[in-house]
Amino acid sequence: MKKIFSILIILLAFYSCNKNVRKEDLNESEIVKIKINRFDSALISLDTTNLVSSVRRISSQFPEFKNIFFSEILDFNPTDSSGIQMAIKTYLKDSAFSLVNEDVLLQFKNSEDIENDISDAFSVFFHYYPQKKLPKIYFFVSGFNRSIYFNDNIIAVGVDMYMGNNYPKYQEITYKYLTYTMQRKFVSVDVVSTLLFRNFPFDGKKDRLLDHMLYRAKVLYFLSELMCDRDRMDILGYTQEQWKWCEKYEKNIWASVVENKDLFSTDTQLIGKYLNDAPFTEPVAQESPGRLGAWVGLRIIDAFMRNNPKVTIPELMQLNDYQYILQESNYKP
Repeated sequence: MKKIFSILIILLAFYSCNKNVRKEDLNESEIVKIKINRFDSALISLDTTNLVSSVRRISSQFPEFKNIFFSEILDFNPTDSSGIQMAIKTYLKDSAFSLVNEDVLLQFKNSEDIENDISDAFSVFFHYYPQKKLPKIYFFVSGFNRSIYFNDNIIAVGVDMYMGNNYPKYQEITYKYLTYTMQRKFVSVDVVSTLLFRNFPFDGKKDRLLDHMLYRAKVLYFLSELMCDRDRMDILGYTQEQWKWCEKYEKNIWASVVENKDLFSTDTQLIGKYLNDAPFTEPVAQESPGRLGAWVGLRIIDAFMRNNPKVTIPELMQLNDYQYILQESNYKP
C-alpha cells in the first residue's frame, strides 16, 4: 500500500508538471539562450595598479551595467571618476571582502547550470508572452549589500549573497532564518521570480490578505510551471522540514486563518506577518515557518487549477477576482 501511495504521488507530480507547456513542446524559434554577463569576475580580476585604464576597460565591456553598479552599489556619482577608482580600490583591497571575492570566483567559476535553468524558464515564458521583453542577466559582487537588482532591461545577481547557507560570513551579517535561500541553487529561482513579479505587479481588487496571498501564490504557481523540474520546496524557499510541517498541520493552519477572520483583513501589519520573511508566521504558531500565507495560497491556486482544467496560465495571470478563485477552488484541507 505504501509503495502504491508513493507511485501515486510521483504520478500526480508528473501530471502537474506536464499540464502546461514545457521546453520540449516549444518551437525552435521560441528557445531562449541566456548568457550571463560576468561583471563579478571582471571586477574581482581588475588590475588595481592601473586603475584608470582598468575602470575604462570594465566600463566599455559593461556599458549598460557600469553606471548602475557605481551609483546603486558603490553609491557614487557615475561621473566621479576619481571617487569611483578609489572606491573600487578600497573595496578590492579590503581584507574581508577580498577573501569573499576569492570564494566567489571558486563558487561561481562555471555558471552553465544556472544559465541552462534560466534559459529553459525564459523560453517557456517567451512562449506564453512573446511580446514581453526579456532582461539581460548580470552577476556582480555587492559587498553583502544586495542579492538582486532589477529594472526594465536587466536582472543582476549579487552572487556573494548566494555562497551557501552555512557560509561563515553570513553569521555576521544576517539572521539564521534568512540564510537557507542564500545558496547557489536559488540563483535561478530568484531570477525567474523577479522576472514574474516585475511583469505581474499586484492586481487585487481589494487590499486584503486574501488578495495579497492569492496574487503571490498565482505568481509562484507560474514560477513552478516555468521551473517544472524544481521541487516545490525550492519554489517557496522552504526546507523539507518546513514543508512537512505545513502538510502535517494544513487543516489547523487554514482553521486558524478562518477562525481569526484574518483572510479579509486589510491590516498591513497582519498581511506582512503572513507573507514576509520571518522566523515563523506569528498569527499561526511559533513552530511554523515564515510566509505561511504564500504556502496556503499556493494550495488554493493548485486546487483552483485542478478544478478548472481549461484555465490556461495567461488566463490565471489575468484573474484578479481572488474571492472567485477561492470559491472555485473548493479548497478544503
